[in-house]
Amino acid sequence: MHPVSVDTNVLVRGPLDDDPDQHLLARNLMTAASQGQGLIVSAFAVLEMAWVLRARKIPRQDVARVIRTLMASEGVTVTHAELLHQALARFEEGTADLGECLICADGQAFGARSFATFDQVPQREAGEHRRQPSG
Repeated sequence: MHPVSVDTNVLVRGPLDDDPDQHLLARNLMTAASQGQGLIVSAFAVLEMAWVLRARKIPRQDVARVIRTLMASEGVTVTHAELLHQALARFEEGTADLGECLICADGQAFGARSFATFDQVPQREAGEHRRQPSG
C-alpha cells in the first residue's frame, strides 16, 4: 500500500464532527493509516486546519491538542514536523495565530533573528523575534 496525502477538509471532519458521513470516512482513513496504509499530512494542511478550527471558535489549547494528537498518530507523517512543534509551543503560549508562529520558526531555522510584521503580535510571543517595522 502507498501512503495517502490528505486535504484539510478531511482533517477537520474529526474534530468538528459536523457531517456524520464525512466524519466516518475520515475516521476510517485514520484507521487505515494506523494499519499500514500511511497518511501524509502537509504542514500547510495543518495550518489551514488550525484556521478552520479557530474560525469555528475552538479554543487555541484545544486546537493545539488536536494537532499534537494528529502528529502523534500511528501511521501519520506530518511534513515539517519539527518546525510545527516549535510553532505549536509558541501558539499555545500566546495570542499569535499558528501561521505567524510557523513563519517565525521557519525564519529562525534559516538564521532570522527578528520578525517583521504589521500585526500587533506581542514581542514576548516571538521570543527573540521583535515586531518590525515601526515606521
